[in-house]
Amino acid sequence: MLAIGLFVYVRRLQGVMAGEWLIGGIEPKIFAYSAIFMALSALLGESYLGMVAWLGLAASFHALVGGWASMAMLLLLLWRRPRILMDLRRWLAAVPIYGLTSAFALTAVLTQIRSPVEETSFSPSYIYSFLRNPHHVNPLAWSLEEWLFLLLYLLAFAGSSWCVMGLRASKKPQEAKIHHNRTDFICFVLCGTGSARWVSVKACCIYDRR
Repeated sequence: MLAIGLFVYVRRLQGVMAGEWLIGGIEPKIFAYSAIFMALSALLGESYLGMVAWLGLAASFHALVGGWASMAMLLLLLWRRPRILMDLRRWLAAVPIYGLTSAFALTAVLTQIRSPVEETSFSPSYIYSFLRNPHHVNPLAWSLEEWLFLLLYLLAFAGSSWCVMGLRASKKPQEAKIHHNRTDFICFVLCGTGSARWVSVKACCIYDRR
């Protein structure tokens, strides 16, 4: 999987379609991605409140990056560790922690929601999603080359995932923990990819109906 990641980096802008990057300059999303990796580290160490704090910081640096990561992490917990979500005491601590650390993102989102929008024939979201940055959410805007690369990445990821998740967990505690962490990471990637694709497909369907 590390080799796949390096191949993506070498190819172009460390991404497939969107032309985004994890490390490419000094801007807020760079720090947001760093916070997400810290959140993953806290998750694997079962420091759930620390994970919440790092996700909130990620959202404060970049609302979209941190927001998608928070959604993916919530889906991961629902899938892999539902008992954590059933603990009311953790929720009572996690909500204020996330609210405090994501204060900058919440302020920006609330300001955007409350701002009046001028009536036009095209909504701002339509202009941003389908005219300015169609490669982010509109699969029909992707070239054949991008689809081929996406297929290769998916096949490589599926093969790696099958190898990792298909291995039997060792009886040794340390090796069993490593296997569990690898599986959690793969599930996190699947949750993030699945939720992002679902939203983009729903957006396309909504505008198609209009």
